[in-house]
Amino acid sequence: MTGTRRTRSRLAPAALALALAAGLSGSLAAQTASIAATASISTTALSIVALSNVRFGTVIPGTPVTINPQTSANAGEFEFHGNRNAQFHATFTLPTQLTTGPGGYTMPITFANNSACRRNQAAQAGCTRYNPATALVQRIRNQAVPNDTYFVWIGGTVSPAAGQHAGVYRGTITISAYYTGL
Repeated sequence: MTGTRRTRSRLAPAALALALAAGLSGSLAAQTASIAATASISTTALSIVALSNVRFGTVIPGTPVTINPQTSANAGEFEFHGNRNAQFHATFTLPTQLTTGPGGYTMPITFANNSACRRNQAAQAGCTRYNPATALVQRIRNQAVPNDTYFVWIGGTVSPAAGQHAGVYRGTITISAYYTGL
């Protein structure tokens, strides 16, 4: 019996090693997996519509007039449309003077650090004020057309001189924007 035990004890480890090698060969082999890469091209352009001008109305020489972008019906308003939840970057080009007539008379216009207001809905009273001299980086409202929007209002201050020449003074406020890709 002693001879049989020795044979078994020598055969058992060898058989175990062969069995393990045979069983593990499938799990030790290299594994692979694949995924698809996709991209959807958007055909929704970013657009801006000027809804209203900044209207200072009739001003009195020597008396500054300020339009509050959050509360005044005379604030200028822009409406953005674009891809749902797409991020955009917008900047203003602001005049420093309004001009009138063939004489080229001018009147100063200024914009404070809170002369603009922004919101993703057309609810001016709830907008957040910001400095129009800084870039605005926000996201289009995450809603289906026609609610894929963002709104910006702008005010400012005109300061006519005491001897300001009469006339209708005009200037141009421009907002430009592009998608950031984020």
